[in-house]
Amino acid sequence: KYAEAVQEYQNVLSENQELYDVWEKIGLCYYKLDDLENAVKAFKKMLEKKPDSREVLINLTAIYLGKGNLEEGMKYFNQLDAETLKDHSIFYNIGVLLFNNNQMDMAIDYFKKCVTRNPNYVEAYFQLALAYLNKGDMEAAKKNLQKIIEIAPESDKAAQAKDILKSLN
Repeated sequence: KYAEAVQEYQNVLSENQELYDVWEKIGLCYYKLDDLENAVKAFKKMLEKKPDSREVLINLTAIYLGKGNLEEGMKYFNQLDAETLKDHSIFYNIGVLLFNNNQMDMAIDYFKKCVTRNPNYVEAYFQLALAYLNKGDMEAAKKNLQKIIEIAPESDKAAQAKDILKSLN
């Protein structure tokens, strides 16, 4: 169905190049088809015509972060007004990549932005705790582990948090 949609959108573009918004739709179709290379090409064509397209910038950020390419993902993320972004997951994903690149202070900032947008996101509190543990800030780590237990007491993460708290005491 998405492959057919791509073909139809390309037919529309061949008839009228001014309908550049169609590139975003083509990019989304390729994304759904898990053809990230063509999705990126389509989104970039859209940006050529409309460089401030918020949704396209978000999609490019998400694709590059999903591929583990922090540098390229941040190139597009930094063109967005981060304060207006409501989706917590983009901040979480950036935090994870920063954490994996041993950039704990920046990772902590992004995990905090994540939980500001979704105060019940247990995974972000867990990552915050791990980042604080990496920095040697045991009190901040404990606080975040306690938050997990408070939010989701019966979850697997709460069980892990309890185990970590026991080992810290």
